[in-house]
Amino acid sequence: MISTLHAGYEGNKKDETMTDAEQGAVAADASLVADDFQYENTDAGIRLTKYVGSETEVILPSEIDGQPVRILGSHAFYENGMDIGRIVTSPTLRIIEPYACEFCMSLTDFVIAEGVEELGREFLIATQMETLYIPSTVRRIEEPAELGLTLDIAPENPWYYTDENALFRKNYPDDGISLETILPGVELKTYAVPDGVTSIAHDAFESQDMLERISLPASLVDMDEGVLSNPKSHFAKGRGIYKITIAEGNPVFFTDESGVYRHLPDDGIELIKYLGRKHDLVLGDKIHVVGRGAFIKSKVEQITIPKTVEKIYPDAFLDCPINEVDFQAFGFSMYFPSEHPYVLKQVLEGFGQNDKLYDFFYYDRVLKDDALNVEKVKMCIYRLHYPKDLSEEMAAYLRGRIAEKLSLFVGQLGEREELMTLQWMSALGFFDRDNIDGLIESLNLAGHREAMAVLMDYKNRELGNAEFSFEL
Repeated sequence: MISTLHAGYEGNKKDETMTDAEQGAVAADASLVADDFQYENTDAGIRLTKYVGSETEVILPSEIDGQPVRILGSHAFYENGMDIGRIVTSPTLRIIEPYACEFCMSLTDFVIAEGVEELGREFLIATQMETLYIPSTVRRIEEPAELGLTLDIAPENPWYYTDENALFRKNYPDDGISLETILPGVELKTYAVPDGVTSIAHDAFESQDMLERISLPASLVDMDEGVLSNPKSHFAKGRGIYKITIAEGNPVFFTDESGVYRHLPDDGIELIKYLGRKHDLVLGDKIHVVGRGAFIKSKVEQITIPKTVEKIYPDAFLDCPINEVDFQAFGFSMYFPSEHPYVLKQVLEGFGQNDKLYDFFYYDRVLKDDALNVEKVKMCIYRLHYPKDLSEEMAAYLRGRIAEKLSLFVGQLGEREELMTLQWMSALGFFDRDNIDGLIESLNLAGHREAMAVLMDYKNRELGNAEFSFEL
């Protein structure tokens, strides 16, 4: 159920999109068609769980066993809805749950009777619907952007309204107005959020692949995390929102040449979106929070995160070519494999997970993959060198995997001139009197002289020359 039932609604007005015959069928005892549904009893009333009929036009029953039908359940038409062309809800219905009519691929008409109050996300996904009438009683549409439909809002609806570009919701009992979504079929490069709007929903700009410039009014006091981080699609036509202006006098949000920010109650700042072009960035000490999608599609490759940062949201560095992060709170830097985008995407998922700045579970998960290449070897060495939250079992596993093909990996690191990585391997004890001479010789034959010098220096300092034994 998407929320608790809103009790006490009085007005079941006639739905003018129904025929007179349908109005009569719905108003009459529709329990005659109850055999077409599986159902369950809930505290709110009957919940329809599965359609088992074969009709191509379906009128939902208004009651079953003397109890009002209140909820159309998730996936109710999934198995037997392929050929249905029209569905009419009953005036007793209050909630349509997410995915209720998914894959009703012949459906061209879905009639919502007065009385329905809540519409679940994507309840009409994969249908032929293009337009949906929203009666006056609907007070919640969950993620309206995901419907992908033209919404015809009843003029009497006290919660929702549209203009030529967008859908808005009045936030009762407060007096605020939320920008819910740009309407389907509208393609914008620039957009000015209207004066009076106080909040913006998280998927308001989800469909806008071409949107580049927006202006925010002084009335805006809240934005869902990540709302400015479009486009999220790798196939988007544009480069995303890169120019943002905020009206003078806004009490919560502000912007400068490098980003958009939110004032926090503790006098700190949240970085909502980075707009700069730097490849090497040091965050300011006043930043306490890095928002969801703050660096999406940015050019940042190295970043220093100060100790003042208390929270990083998931997806903060989504689709960002980052290869080194200096966590001042941890006291060390972490290496991220920018040469392999898929691996990078996996390790970037660790930011902000489980209320941590970075959850190393996501880094270690990648290192457990069977395919161990030189890039992952470098990651392993970083992980062993800075073993925060690293279990003894995992450390032993990483050491064992590198030791299995030590000569191969040393040669590859030498070719790439990964001298610091080789120095860390020395400090971690990968080289001893039994293997170091062979490794030095291999590096010499391959012409990797600088890498060879690293191992020779380690041998001279730490291992010395083995004493000759006269024992037979």
